[in-house]
Amino acid sequence: MKVLGGVLIITRHLNAAERKQIATLRRQFRISRIRPGAYVIRERWNTLTPQQQLHTRIAAEALCQPELTVIGRSAAALLGLATPTHHPTTLPIELGSESSTCRLHPPPRPLKDQLRAETPLPVRTRKLPASHRTRSLLMRTEFGDLRVSCPADMCAELALWCPLNEAVVGIESALRHQDISMRKVAELLRDRHGKPAAEEALSLVTRFSESPRESELKIRMWEAGLPAPYQQVEIINDLGMVLGRVDFMFACGLIVEYDGAEKYHLNGNARQSMTTEQVLYAERVREKLLQNEGFVVFRVDASSFRSDLFLLQIQEILERLRASPLGISPSRWRAGGLAWSND
Repeated sequence: MKVLGGVLIITRHLNAAERKQIATLRRQFRISRIRPGAYVIRERWNTLTPQQQLHTRIAAEALCQPELTVIGRSAAALLGLATPTHHPTTLPIELGSESSTCRLHPPPRPLKDQLRAETPLPVRTRKLPASHRTRSLLMRTEFGDLRVSCPADMCAELALWCPLNEAVVGIESALRHQDISMRKVAELLRDRHGKPAAEEALSLVTRFSESPRESELKIRMWEAGLPAPYQQVEIINDLGMVLGRVDFMFACGLIVEYDGAEKYHLNGNARQSMTTEQVLYAERVREKLLQNEGFVVFRVDASSFRSDLFLLQIQEILERLRASPLGISPSRWRAGGLAWSND
């Protein structure tokens, strides 16, 4: 009997003897059913992270229904794309085909011997455009090859079907890891139901966000009605030297940076030999240099991000700088671009 990925058993092609073995293993509480026709080895399952368990569930659904394609947030999950903070892992698994009907299939009733972490998830099937399967890809996984949406289709699906926050975080994560044409994504949305909301999400998408939390911070500022800041801005001194690159900067000279834990992880050639304390010290030195050049630096951390207070503080600083401009010359900075479209 074949065990996929060291944990998953699919019963579709098992012979009579193997099915008898499945029954024995169930009586011994050594396996558990996560959907009809799919079992996991309990000892191994309990060592998996929630994300690994989700990948196993998606693979089980795809292998039991090979005529369907893994789409939307389920395709994004298999690709390891970022999700918003506190994103649940119990959302419906998304599958589709040209002949599917749009329907949410509730999970089957849990078996008496099932633990809560083993109970099946709901499955949402969707009807896909006629050309979708020709663009889909076979993704090699530890469970075997799974048919998934191509990156452009996946981005269009996130924009169409997911809340704005999840869509923007996911699509910007895809742009950091995949070669995706946003023009192609926009073309795929043509004549699709839900296009206006999807286009709103795409208006917030750029290639400049370097982390999921930057994406979320941008969304919060947009929702608060703030003017669009510039992203990934290099600050230049009078000698033409780059003092540093910042997350966001308003044209008036207000710099906004997200102080997430990932900023101080030692990632990057310049920081590999530095301790966390040294990285923190370097950040503060950089901040002082920016302030000495006349810029105002405002930091958002995980604690302040959970409330709306930081948005009010940014608004107050912007109003103050409109009344008393800093006089920052455009020659003192260069940016990747605006954080969102003003159209």
